[in-house]
Amino acid sequence: MVNTGKDNVNTEMVAFNFSLKAATVAKATVEMLFLGRGVEAVNKNQQNSPQFKEQVDAALAAGIPLKACRVSLAMEGLDETDIFPGVEPVLGAVETNARIEDGYTVITFRSRPELIEVTPLQMALSVVSGLLVGFSLGLIGGGGSILAIPLLIYFVGFNHPHLAIGTTALAVGITAYINVIPHFLDKHVYLKEGAVFSLPGIVGALLGSDLGLLTPGKKLLFVFAILMLVIAAYMLRRKCVNAAAEPNVKGSVLKVAGMGFLVGLLSGYFGIGGGFLIVPGLIISGGLNIIEAVGTSLIAVGTFGVTTAARYAISGEVNVLVAGLYVLGGLLGGWAGAKLAGRMPKRTLTQVFAVIIIAVALYMLYVNASAL
Repeated sequence: MVNTGKDNVNTEMVAFNFSLKAATVAKATVEMLFLGRGVEAVNKNQQNSPQFKEQVDAALAAGIPLKACRVSLAMEGLDETDIFPGVEPVLGAVETNARIEDGYTVITFRSRPELIEVTPLQMALSVVSGLLVGFSLGLIGGGGSILAIPLLIYFVGFNHPHLAIGTTALAVGITAYINVIPHFLDKHVYLKEGAVFSLPGIVGALLGSDLGLLTPGKKLLFVFAILMLVIAAYMLRRKCVNAAAEPNVKGSVLKVAGMGFLVGLLSGYFGIGGGFLIVPGLIISGGLNIIEAVGTSLIAVGTFGVTTAARYAISGEVNVLVAGLYVLGGLLGGWAGAKLAGRMPKRTLTQVFAVIIIAVALYMLYVNASAL
């Protein structure tokens, strides 16, 4: 954020010069540039305004998205074609508008994920994190992957919220697709119900991921922590059921598709697999018993995860290396968890895990409370 002064473009020119060098020399990705009071200064043809207009043209030529404050344009009686052709007029967020009115230009930079250095220690911790997530999934099933994002941010030290969400979504999606295989061989996967649930969910996941990318990182983590508390409460309250028991509902295509869209929307927004939602969703809308729902749910978990990751990747918010390390750890942990699952009381394990989720969620709420 650069203080440009009410009618001064000099410091705004410094910001533009820095942005151009970052994009052309350092090969960084400049997400956008906002034009604030520079619009007013150029319109009044103040000193250095011709050079500033040249910088605007250079930024456009470099592929940097430029946006002009619609408020500033309106105050000058202008539209975007009068002064900066090719610049998108926007209202922006409330905070952005407030700062523009005070003479600020808001500049947001995002480093390319492949240029973010991942240390050998972080690589090792990524494998450990994947192992812990896979172990919890193999041990207790639905809800086990909820710790993937906080582990990557707070344990591995990958302090890029959107990048962490996109990366873990890819890892969870790939892991789910791999884990479909043994369930399919055991004839616990219903392809028709999985497809009907997943296809509308792709649309929901794309919409949800768009909303997630628009939400500031700390605020998204704060809301995610609330979701963690909801999941923990669900895990504490749910009862153990007979896996082979037939549900007392009759499935329908419309119910399955509608439930798929809603779950996909939530999965895309938070970057989670959503198994804890998908399994009951398939039982309620598809008429499957729980073991069939668990196996079939992996199709949707994989589809929603990969869809969310693809949308985040378009915005440069996926680190493939870290995702691969997570998958490696997840496969090892999942095997170990599945082996141990039959030897320990699942209800007790679920309750202990729920308490851990609550503790992590409370920590995340505390750390990210400033986002409100």
